[in-house]
Amino acid sequence: VTVRLRFGDRLLEMSQMYRKFLVKNLSNSSVYFRSHIPLELRPLFGGSIEFRVSLECGNKIHSKKICVLLNQITQSLYQEVRMGKFLTIDEMKVILRKEIEKSKKHSSWFS
Repeated sequence: VTVRLRFGDRLLEMSQMYRKFLVKNLSNSSVYFRSHIPLELRPLFGGSIEFRVSLECGNKIHSKKICVLLNQITQSLYQEVRMGKFLTIDEMKVILRKEIEKSKKHSSWFS
């Protein structure tokens, strides 16, 4: 099942796949975007398997939407790394946090 969502000026496709990118902390209500680092890129990221970024959002629907967007951005960043660009996990997190901030500003117009 694929659902198309409008997120700002972007049209996103969301399937059941978002579940592997959206992680909830069981001890509190924090929700995170999780990215599994591709196997061939792990040596470039110090052997890390994954990283997480807090979505700073308690709204489940909005969390799913931003998660799909963040995954698209992350996959694009991984492609840039494959092509020779040097990025650290921390630099990737900064890029993703900026997108999260943009999404929060956008969603505040509708709340």
